[in-house]
Amino acid sequence: MDKKLISFSNGIKLYYIIVAAVWVFLMIRKSNLMTQGASTAQQQSLYVAVITVGILAIVPALILAWRGLYRWISKAPDVTVPMRRFLLIISIPMLLVIGYMVELILIMIFVGLGG
Repeated sequence: MDKKLISFSNGIKLYYIIVAAVWVFLMIRKSNLMTQGASTAQQQSLYVAVITVGILAIVPALILAWRGLYRWISKAPDVTVPMRRFLLIISIPMLLVIGYMVELILIMIFVGLGG
């Protein structure tokens, strides 16, 4: 039998469940540090962890969005090949801007919640 251990979609779901659990852990850690009085080094390491988890959450989502866009554009019947290439190339910076905005929102949520 040639069965995969876990399907791609279930793997992505599991990945984002783990990312959400780490995010909750960081929120709890921030709350604990605020009540105990954290040093600057602890605050900086927590901030770096938030940035890292945000990047680990956003980059796969952007890659999946680009792959979906690629499939959708490549199946469009009335779009010429040069136009398809142009649309796919121009979509990369747009997705990066969207990812950056989502990362900023995650940071604002983290700063605003937990204390």
